[in-house]
Amino acid sequence: MKVLLISPPREKPVFADFPPMGLAYLAGTLKKSGIDVKVVDAASYSWNILEKCVCSHDFDIAGVTCWTIEREQAFLTTNLIKECKPDAKIIVGGQHATAFPEHMFTLTEADVVVLGEGEETFLELIQTLRDENSLLSVDGIVYRENGEIRRTNPRPFIEDLDTLPFPSYEDFDFTLYNGLPEVNESCAALITSRGCPYKCIFCSSTVFWGKKWRARSVENIMREMKFLNQRFRLRTFFFFDDTFVADKERVIKLCQMIIEDNFKIKWACCGRVNQVDEEILYWMKNAGCYRIDYGVESGSPRILRNIKKGITVEQIKKAFKLSHHVGILPRAYLMVGNPGENEESIMETIRLMKEIEPYNSSGGGQLLWVLPNTELYETMKERRLISDGFWLENMGTCFYTAEHSLEDLEKLMDKTWKKARLLSVKEKLLPFKEGGISNVIIFGASESGGIVFDVCKKIGINVAAFSDNNKKKQGSVFMNRPIIPLSKIEDYNPDGIIIGSAAYQEELYKQVKNLCNCNVIKVIKVFL
Repeated sequence: MKVLLISPPREKPVFADFPPMGLAYLAGTLKKSGIDVKVVDAASYSWNILEKCVCSHDFDIAGVTCWTIEREQAFLTTNLIKECKPDAKIIVGGQHATAFPEHMFTLTEADVVVLGEGEETFLELIQTLRDENSLLSVDGIVYRENGEIRRTNPRPFIEDLDTLPFPSYEDFDFTLYNGLPEVNESCAALITSRGCPYKCIFCSSTVFWGKKWRARSVENIMREMKFLNQRFRLRTFFFFDDTFVADKERVIKLCQMIIEDNFKIKWACCGRVNQVDEEILYWMKNAGCYRIDYGVESGSPRILRNIKKGITVEQIKKAFKLSHHVGILPRAYLMVGNPGENEESIMETIRLMKEIEPYNSSGGGQLLWVLPNTELYETMKERRLISDGFWLENMGTCFYTAEHSLEDLEKLMDKTWKKARLLSVKEKLLPFKEGGISNVIIFGASESGGIVFDVCKKIGINVAAFSDNNKKKQGSVFMNRPIIPLSKIEDYNPDGIIIGSAAYQEELYKQVKNLCNCNVIKVIKVFL
């Protein structure tokens, strides 16, 4: 019995930040039980390349991940599999498949849908198919049989996450992934906990992973990091948990173990502002943490209450102040278009950002998505603004439009966020222009870098964009502007270099310093 697991192509082919962890976990679980499995990450593939890949593989069962965003890519992938291998069984999993399993049998060529947390279910399903036993015995699936859709008993969540095998990365080349933009080396992501006890109205994580927070032991986490270091020579990690800092004692113990083992690594994580204090951040910094991503969402107390975020503006201010104090870059995730949003609430967010000075490589706010299995989605249904049938007939992203049209929300963003960011960058650059700097180079290919690039042009500073040839994610163009290879920097004689606060950009500056004699403009806070 051979299994092929596929992460579908993106709508616009692009190298992902990390390998698909869900499929890597499934592969690790199957391999431990002696099942032949291969994983294909097709994020950067064209459909022609994926077709050749699928048709060239010998497999009996295919597994496909289906997320709500870009869900049509998963549907098209199942169709392609069926065309290449008509006799293969197709299994679909992921958050969208879990939310609407019955839809999968209308929209895809699926034979079975795995619901929620998949390792135990998928393994048992493969073994049952191999042994030709009844699928009714497999908990946690929905399947099609003789024209009928059958749903089995729910499967309990995995209580002891230490029992799971480590993800299998044998089918991935870490050098092809973007990783962490501030660190100029390959990086792996780790999931050290699952589940979330909070009640944010926009988040579907609690349905997929459960409301109970379940965590791996620090010993188990250390073993995985050491394995990744020894097997793939990795020294940079991103903890992908929704709430990595939920257990202060666990985090401090892990940090102490990293320090005691003299394990020289760099890492970043996600966290909640109400779960950090100076002690935990101190240990994190000393153990190699350089960035923490906080879900701020809004600077308006009223909006934070509306979305049931469970945090306050004062907690946001304190967390960012402490993060800056210990030397960890604090990043802010923001949303625009929340229930109750208006121009004043957005201005409250902008004022808060100016005060807390977040480190953001992309900045701005994201329009609020509406995802299935969320309180926000149920509110939209109650107001008859959406129904479950929407997902059968539409393939685009659903935004929260109960109070503002999508067009009005986009105008609101243009009027507030974009204007504020442009003015802020202009304020930072004008003193250098007035000081006689007229020819600069800028590193990187981020949205924020694009804004700086445009502002330089508008105020009369000549600017050229450079990238590091070793960064596989960099292309020949960023934000529709040409990128010049770092190797060509000797052809330029700038009187200024614009860099961000990112560690790898600091390293690039040191390289460039020997090639050209110029001043340094540090635009550390491009966001606002």
